[in-house]
Amino acid sequence: MSSYIPQTDLWLERSRLNGMLLGAVSYGVFFVLTIQAAIALMRRPRKGAKIAHHRLGLLFYVFITFVLGTTFVTRQVVRLH
Repeated sequence: MSSYIPQTDLWLERSRLNGMLLGAVSYGVFFVLTIQAAIALMRRPRKGAKIAHHRLGLLFYVFITFVLGTTFVTRQVVRLH
């Protein structure tokens, strides 16, 4: 029997792991900020607030930005594997 030892570069594997962890933390921050922005936009605005007329547009913008950001992160992860 011969034992096969694959040629792996430990530094490369650690770098990939660190990059994935950093990406996961960054995506978590992005997710929390998206939720906070959506909650702030769904609250009833004060009378005379300029944002009252643009709430739905801004909420749509937050949603589209989140979807595009998620798509980008997903494509990066798939491409890495």
